[in-house]
Amino acid sequence: MTQKSLLEGNERLIFEALPTGVFIVDEQKRVVDINTLALDILKYVKREILGRVCHEFICPKKEGACPIFDKGEEVYNLETVIIRKDGKRIPVLKSCQKVELEGRTYIIEGFVDISERKRIEEENLKLQEQLFHSQKMEAVGTLASGVAHEFKNILTPISGYAEFLEEMVEDPEGKMYLDIIKGAAERGAEIANKMLGFSRKTPVDLRKFNFRSLMGNFVGLLKTTIPKNIRLDFHYRTRVRTIFGDPRLIEQALMNIVINACEAMADGGVLSIVVEDVDRPASCKFRQLERFVKVGISDTGHGMDEATKVKIFDPFFTTKQSGSGLGLYTTYNIIDRHGGCITVYSEKGVGTTFNIYLPVLKKKEKKRREVKEPVESDGIGRPLVFVVEDEKEIRDMIRITLRRRGFDVVDASNLTEAMKLYERIKDEIGLVILDVVLPDGMGTALLNQIRKEKGETLRVIVVSGYPKEFSEIRKIMKYGRIEYLPKPFKPQTLLNMVLLGPM
Repeated sequence: MTQKSLLEGNERLIFEALPTGVFIVDEQKRVVDINTLALDILKYVKREILGRVCHEFICPKKEGACPIFDKGEEVYNLETVIIRKDGKRIPVLKSCQKVELEGRTYIIEGFVDISERKRIEEENLKLQEQLFHSQKMEAVGTLASGVAHEFKNILTPISGYAEFLEEMVEDPEGKMYLDIIKGAAERGAEIANKMLGFSRKTPVDLRKFNFRSLMGNFVGLLKTTIPKNIRLDFHYRTRVRTIFGDPRLIEQALMNIVINACEAMADGGVLSIVVEDVDRPASCKFRQLERFVKVGISDTGHGMDEATKVKIFDPFFTTKQSGSGLGLYTTYNIIDRHGGCITVYSEKGVGTTFNIYLPVLKKKEKKRREVKEPVESDGIGRPLVFVVEDEKEIRDMIRITLRRRGFDVVDASNLTEAMKLYERIKDEIGLVILDVVLPDGMGTALLNQIRKEKGETLRVIVVSGYPKEFSEIRKIMKYGRIEYLPKPFKPQTLLNMVLLGPM
């Protein structure tokens, strides 16, 4: 049966004008006709198609597995693939229909190229996975932040009352025990700050610093610390000398990756670090920034499979028997908070490459304020101090500290009590010491009332286990005459702030 006898005239025009790729197959599964759009998708010319068995080159189904001829199935909008001339598999929606033409049975197969739709679906899936990952890390961060806040509330009276006892104890052995208590409290505070680091709420000391110098010092440290069976290659290929960020945290992020790289090369290998200029990566969130510096860290270790790679930035995920699973999680958070991003490529048996992208920003450095020396008090003429703090031990510690130096103190343990007390004593208050998170509300409610009635004439010291990045503290710090004292704090630190006045 010739092509001409099957479709002529208007039928041919319609066949060629169809918005889908179409070809016709006879009972021997040979292609007897095909339209131009199908040829464009498959990258064939017509003479290469006609007369050939479809499953030999177009359809990936093997002989005997044809859903129409062999299985008698109906095919309508089936998501499958067709094979292009160069061997590439093209995703399509395929529909087939048996027809009778001039006494013979044929199958008309139509297909729509859905490559673009599949690409968009894959991108959406990646975005969903990134969102899920972000939400999971945010949930863990919120938990860590809450635990750290409560931990600091416990540590504040421990260190504070130890300082009180130090003034009373004269026995050398007793002083030694107090030193142990104070040291333990300080280590506890460090742990709490690390937990805030996992929660993404630890303060970041952003400033302009010499990135070239940081990398030079970092590589110098590695030369003396990495195993001798690992060769270190370092290349600095950027003209960027300074960037804006927290050098301490950036170095920590780099070190976490290097530690993993060295552990992956227990039998030796090559650790390569390359620093170079790049354009904005598509995955970085600060889209308005164009210049980035990339730090690539590669190893020749055992590599990772795909299942491991997708989980490496998850909190508490580890492949090590003694690992905490927080190293790369912390690294991810550090880079993200700098407006950068991190990507990873790994191949089993070949090695792993982490690429860290940091934006190159131009910022003006803030001038450092001079720190005043504490002023000794004679305890005379001190203003009334209004203390709002829900933790009894901390509230008592503040009251003792201030009354020893001649201050009158009135305190409240919750927001409701504080609002009532404020109305009674507002004309006498000279200073407010305010916790942010209270059992029945936020301290911002009281501060709003104070500023509404007194403007910025009344000084406020905010005490909190949360850092300045906490949303409620950020709101408070926008007001004038607000000072911030992080927990845990020592009585002398509080007293110095009270006596010094605004800095």
